[in-house]
Amino acid sequence: MTEGGAPPPLRELRPPRLRAVPLPVAVGGMAPNLLIALALFVVPAGFVLVYSLGTLDYISLSVGWGWNAAAYRTALGSPYIETLYRSLLLAGATVVACAPFGFAIAFVITQATQRVRVALFLLVLFPFWTSFIVRTYAWTNILGPAGVVADATASLGHRVVFIGSWSGILIGMVASYLPIMTLPVYVALSRVRGELVQAARDLGAGEARIVRTILIPAAAPGFAVGAFLVGIPATGEYVVPAVLGAGKASLIGNLLADELTQNGDYPLGAAITMTLIVALVAILVTIKLGSLAWRRFA
Repeated sequence: MTEGGAPPPLRELRPPRLRAVPLPVAVGGMAPNLLIALALFVVPAGFVLVYSLGTLDYISLSVGWGWNAAAYRTALGSPYIETLYRSLLLAGATVVACAPFGFAIAFVITQATQRVRVALFLLVLFPFWTSFIVRTYAWTNILGPAGVVADATASLGHRVVFIGSWSGILIGMVASYLPIMTLPVYVALSRVRGELVQAARDLGAGEARIVRTILIPAAAPGFAVGAFLVGIPATGEYVVPAVLGAGKASLIGNLLADELTQNGDYPLGAAITMTLIVALVAILVTIKLGSLAWRRFA
């Protein structure tokens, strides 16, 4: 208060401005992270780029270095570009299928008591305690010719076998990546205050409207993070198509493994890898620009 009991001017109530951190200090503080990122991401990507511009000697299987784009012409042709397109579609379908299930599981966890919440959270994490390959092979006992689904549908007059089909691969992908989608959605929903939901109920909002207008928008950041964490590795997935596809379905990860391990064509494998990276970056940039445009013009 100033003299005479008058309130202080507004400029005196404003918090002091923080001083900008000097650039050398900021760079020095980020130096360890930058060095780790450089060693683990940038340098390997540089090696892949160098390999993709080389040529393969099919007699000695040695790589000749140079600036040859022949591997990219092959990678952008048939059947590689069609396989990349299928991989992106399957990854998108996996994200779309994981989203509602992840939301439902996260919502149940947030509504439980503290003790039950810990138990449910451990159940979500339980698949990570076993090998990914073992979990994938376990689905063959459920979706295979002698599996639970085949026996149950056989009693209805038509035996359904999902092994070797795109539906079976999608089921395996959703089962494998569902916990990864659930975790960020749970974090987002856990930040919703119970008083806000209770106030909506007091004002007459039904449960469906609360989910549509409060919970789903609040979970949007979790959906975005989950889409990245699921979509990117799902695009290059190798184990699930190899096991549940039974050799009848091939994705970009399977073609890449064949070129590197069976054919020994490192330039083509590197070109496929760089094409996949560019495609994923282009999709992420498009989504980001679309979200910025939506916020600006909505």
